[in-house]
Amino acid sequence: MKLLISQKEGRNEHGVKMDSLELEYVKFFNKEGFEVIPVPNDLEAVDKLLYGTDALVLSGGGDINKQLNRNAVERKMIKYSIETDTPLLGICRGMQQINRFFGGQLSPNTRYPEVRKHSLIITDSSLVSVLERGRGPVNSYHNFAITEKGLAKSLKAFGISNYGLIEGFYHPKLSIAGIQWHPERMKGISYWIDKHVIDILKGN
Repeated sequence: MKLLISQKEGRNEHGVKMDSLELEYVKFFNKEGFEVIPVPNDLEAVDKLLYGTDALVLSGGGDINKQLNRNAVERKMIKYSIETDTPLLGICRGMQQINRFFGGQLSPNTRYPEVRKHSLIITDSSLVSVLERGRGPVNSYHNFAITEKGLAKSLKAFGISNYGLIEGFYHPKLSIAGIQWHPERMKGISYWIDKHVIDILKGN
């Protein structure tokens, strides 16, 4: 399965524009059977890559108010998901990008960086039934967060942190979901729910 994933936008020590993607993303999705293709932060380039893809991921890394070319590319990926019903997953910053796209707001995460590991509490009863558990550990690496008030009205939360921030959501009518934790980090600490998230990304 072909999976397109967005990248960080930046410059090297010589001031040359560079896109980058943490290798752990590639390893994680390769293990799940995906052919991972990093997306350049260029609208022309992404247009040529999108058609025929099986899944889309908006990666983490960096704050939303920076990396403007990346923002434009990720919005294009969201629009493509909506138009074609291609499964889309937002991870950390990617989740926040989806929330903003649908009209939601972000708030500073005052618990970061002292909280690296915390509990995810599943608030969707149907998901509890599938997982056969209502909570478990996940990680935390974000400067900004989504509160209940800041969640876009068209999105539905399926989990919150043990200190009340939105940790996961989905769109009830589209193949779009977001998770605040990083499944590719901390040696599978969140695997208890990641497998279900990946099944959704595969269209299962």
